Amino acid sequence: MDMVKPQQGGWYSGIAEALLDWPAGRLVALTRAVLALFALAAIYIDPTQPARNSAVTYLLLTAYLVYAGAVMMANQAERLTGPAARLALHHIDIAAFAVLMHLTEGPTSPFFVFFTFSLLAATLQWRWRGALATAGLLIVLLLGLAGADALIAEPGESRVELNRLVIRSAYLLVAGTMLAYVGAFQERHRRRLATLTDWPAEEASLEAEYPRLERALGHAAGILQARRILVVWEEIDEPHVFWAVWEAGTCGYGRDKAGHFGPLVATHLADQAFASEEIPAMPIGEGESGEGKPSGLVSEVLAARFTINHMATAPMTGNGFAGRIFVLDPLRRDRPDLLALTRLVAARIGISLDHHALQGELQRAAVTRERARLARDMHDGVLQALTAIALQLKSMAAAVPPASAQRLKELRATLADQQQRIRAFVRLQRADAELAAEFRLAEAAELLLQAGRQWGVEATLNVDPHNATVPRDLGYHICLIITEAIANAARHGGAHRFGVEMQRRPGTVSISTHASGKPIPGITGTFDQDALAEMQLGPRSIIERVRELRGTLDLTSDEEGVRLHMTLPAP
Repeated sequence: MDMVKPQQGGWYSGIAEALLDWPAGRLVALTRAVLALFALAAIYIDPTQPARNSAVTYLLLTAYLVYAGAVMMANQAERLTGPAARLALHHIDIAAFAVLMHLTEGPTSPFFVFFTFSLLAATLQWRWRGALATAGLLIVLLLGLAGADALIAEPGESRVELNRLVIRSAYLLVAGTMLAYVGAFQERHRRRLATLTDWPAEEASLEAEYPRLERALGHAAGILQARRILVVWEEIDEPHVFWAVWEAGTCGYGRDKAGHFGPLVATHLADQAFASEEIPAMPIGEGESGEGKPSGLVSEVLAARFTINHMATAPMTGNGFAGRIFVLDPLRRDRPDLLALTRLVAARIGISLDHHALQGELQRAAVTRERARLARDMHDGVLQALTAIALQLKSMAAAVPPASAQRLKELRATLADQQQRIRAFVRLQRADAELAAEFRLAEAAELLLQAGRQWGVEATLNVDPHNATVPRDLGYHICLIITEAIANAARHGGAHRFGVEMQRRPGTVSISTHASGKPIPGITGTFDQDALAEMQLGPRSIIERVRELRGTLDLTSDEEGVRLHMTLPAP
């Protein structure tokens, strides 16, 4: 198993960082001057080498040292840094090295090591293309030098050591190939970094239950060369654990009860990125064995659910959520940058989740402002009009027969009930300190009784515990849900009794309704909200509201009537 460990460094790290910030041309200019200086010093210390043309070689090396110093100073002054100048200097270096070798011992000259400098300089400046092209040119020059030495040799004199020629040619070929690999790897790494910065924008969808991660995960799969990518996260005050899995261009979403998977990874690895070839299963609730050693790496339930075998994983954290990304079945499990890229992708996916949460907050703020505006309009317009109508009905009752007066009285009572509902709505949406107050679930009893009288249904409410509260905004939605439910039971099921039970638990509130009437025609059994949506059955407005609140709904239809069970997140 591989893990990412924090890096430490001292004063040498600062020097290394400063050198790495240098342009390649400046480093080549400096090393060129250093190489020329040491070559000249070596000849001065041991004047017996080279054996041939030592005076000319000494003069040529002196001239090359002056040239290298001039180029270095020009480079410091930001001159000779363009592409054409760098290519010309590279060719001058190769020509100078070839002349030095020819003047000394040809293919066996000690100045052969200068060819290595040319290979390194080409790789730094032009990456794999420069390494391959320079290696090919140097091999041709080496063979040419051998041919020239053979031509000028005296009869019977052998100036070419064939074994050394073969070895040095092979060395140039192998070194050029390996440096070309290094250059290509560096180029690919830069492309991947560029790809990371070019992250695709997700389509904003305020109605989406889950964040839209198709493009982001597909983009990440291309960067990481993975067959599948799994993202698992939990949100604060949410009773669910959410997941999204990308495979073959499609993205599936889902959620389970909080704690369903247990700890996603072993406790001692919770804050680390790591990769593993084989995944030992970790039973739910366990992170370490009795001896203090890991009993597994990944949750047993998670591994079985998503068939996790080979993977790399990294943690994600953000404003209000925490989770992990799992890169499943990567094509190249031996890549040295797999963990680093996984951490970068995890951070970027975390930004997408934060963005989705921010969109939800903005949407809720916009809805709150709109409801406040609507409440003012209803108070100043509709409510006043209803009050005027009620007064007119009262005055009309005195001028009509008793039977008609009784009917007008019933209409006034219905109108008064609606006025009370509108006033309750206005109070709930008033943009003052009352908005932030708690809503007692028992307050819904009065509204339920009013709706029962309106529809001719005997309505009851039971709250556990009796003093349970929820945020006032959630209380508003609960009131609308139960009034819609009782209206549906009376209109479509002919119900005469309607009961509501509410249970407040940490993080959730559950609502169960039971209407003693007719079942839904044609269906019998229990169905969740997804099945109801697929069959286009059930109370659509209630289903949409529960989904908007990120809750769950089950509907049971049988001979006893229709029952609803809803669970809503309630901080």
